[in-house]
Amino acid sequence: MNTKDEDFDRLKNKWKELVDLLYQANEKPLRFLRYFIFADYNVDRLREEEIYEWFVRNDLRCNYKNKPIDFVNDLLGAAKAYVHFVEGKDVKGESNRHLANLGYLSGAARQHLILLLASRHISNGIFNDLCQQLENLFFAYIITREPTKEFERRFAQWSRDLKEVDNPKALNDFIERYVHPAKETLSARFDLALKELNEDSLQQYRMQYILAKLTQYINEKAFGNSGAEASLGTYINSQIWLEHILPQTPTNEVLTNFDKPLEYSSYLHRLGNLTLLEKAINISAGNSLFEAKKQAYSQSKFLLTQSLGKKPVVGKDTAIDRVVKQYSLEPFRNWNAETIEKRQDMLANLAKEVWGMPIIK
Repeated sequence: MNTKDEDFDRLKNKWKELVDLLYQANEKPLRFLRYFIFADYNVDRLREEEIYEWFVRNDLRCNYKNKPIDFVNDLLGAAKAYVHFVEGKDVKGESNRHLANLGYLSGAARQHLILLLASRHISNGIFNDLCQQLENLFFAYIITREPTKEFERRFAQWSRDLKEVDNPKALNDFIERYVHPAKETLSARFDLALKELNEDSLQQYRMQYILAKLTQYINEKAFGNSGAEASLGTYINSQIWLEHILPQTPTNEVLTNFDKPLEYSSYLHRLGNLTLLEKAINISAGNSLFEAKKQAYSQSKFLLTQSLGKKPVVGKDTAIDRVVKQYSLEPFRNWNAETIEKRQDMLANLAKEVWGMPIIK
């Protein structure tokens, strides 16, 4: 309506490019527009059905009447960044480890994109630090079941200050002001959630994300993070199975040997009873007793799994030796209710380090 006749075709083509871009990425245009407003215009409450009226009321802020082409260019640039973020890439389309991780974690959730849109001007060096902080915080919100409306509004409010960040100190100040206090508030709930976590309380893809992160963290501590190991996809793919140490279809012998047979189903699905295992090794492990399974686990390239069957030993005071000692990666002699609880506590404590949660005093 506000475009000059000679510019109309140009505007129409840009708008089509914008809409096609979002649809090809299976993203909802209205959600993008809503998050764009949150990120760029200091708004923290707006329903999708109010978007059109908001633009009508705020034409001076958006300046789309005077400069419609410039306005659509801004929208198109934001949409390209938005799609890149969903694909696990930065603004330039380069892979970003933490954004890729958010893809494994978020599912259909998109609230984190509000802050990412607000930070699309930040240089790559500090942008990566922000992405790591955002992945950790987003996971803390998910695992503690924080209402999405609450942290969506929080992210919209934080966007105002994030847009001003342009150097490492400013980013550190932002993190100290917003991210760290939020994590401190969640710390006790985070610890409890991990210590009680089971497959019935979380979607499977998120359980796989958790085990992948824990497994990757231990491997990187021991071997470094170069090559494919730096990608969470190394730990989440069709060749890596979610292994139940107490088998899902137990034999009578397995049931008889478990010390709490009436609570077998409960212990079966606990985080402490789960590990990642390569498909070929998983098939050989089968539904056997733990004593037989240990031999299969000891062949895994994942130290967190390997240590169930044997103590990883390479030399004297190597990185692997230090990791084994630091995280008590000792093999279990038996597999019963007590050891499952013990391993769950160990994984919960490890999780606090992996996701950078403050220690409860």
